[in-house]
Amino acid sequence: MLVLFFAVILLFVAVCILSWRIKNLSDRIVTFEQNLVTPLPKSVGPYIKLQLVDPQGVAQRESKLAKAVGAVSPGYINYKVYQQVAYELELALNERNIDVNIELHGLRSSNSSANTGANASS
Repeated sequence: MLVLFFAVILLFVAVCILSWRIKNLSDRIVTFEQNLVTPLPKSVGPYIKLQLVDPQGVAQRESKLAKAVGAVSPGYINYKVYQQVAYELELALNERNIDVNIELHGLRSSNSSANTGANASS
């Protein structure tokens, strides 16, 4: 009987700690989303606009965790999908010896420069 009592107490403490950690993580994700919205480009000359039709669907096809994280923070998932698509597009163009500078605009991110990093200075 005493063992059962301690098991219930231990389970209660574990649930409390886990719920606190989830709330803390959720608050951090919301803060991350609200941190910064990058401005739209002041473009000089021609440019290509690319908009993904279903970034959440792409994330869910590519990652098993995307559905769970997307429920808590869809803006973060959208940002990461666009970041990965831009990176892969830049790599593919660089393989064909096409110099390109890809920047993400209008997405929430944790920094003001959202270059993909593959060839950010080209």
